[in-house]
Amino acid sequence: MSRQLNKGLFHDEKKLIPSHPSSETMSDEVASELSYQIKLLKSQLHELSKKQREIDAKTSHIESNITDIFSKSQQNLKRFESAVKSSLQSMINKFSRLNTKVTERNLNENKVQAIIDRHNHVLQQFEQRSLKLQKIISEQEMQLINYKSTIHELQKKHYL
Repeated sequence: MSRQLNKGLFHDEKKLIPSHPSSETMSDEVASELSYQIKLLKSQLHELSKKQREIDAKTSHIESNITDIFSKSQQNLKRFESAVKSSLQSMINKFSRLNTKVTERNLNENKVQAIIDRHNHVLQQFEQRSLKLQKIISEQEMQLINYKSTIHELQKKHYL
């Protein structure tokens, strides 16, 4: 009992079967043609399998590279975030110290200004007292001159 292939499986059905078939030559030709096509399909299937394995290997390699890159990027981002936080904290500390120094300086300047104001007030009082004293001295000198002149006139009158 001979086996026959389904003729609907192949597109080139008319090419494989001659128009004037002789049963034995035709079956040998068909068998050799089918054998050739099967070998061709097997080799194509083998090539496609090989290409698929290559693509799978490349995909796996690319995936591992992307995973490495993502991991490194994540680590770099964490380091950058840490550096930014550290810098920000440092700036906050410096600003706080600067603010404290400015406040202390303002307090010291206020103290110095208060001392200067008191000193100026004391000087003004001294100048006022000095002016009063100068005025009194001038008045005293005037009185002394008046007394001298009166004494001098009295002496002149008394001698005359």
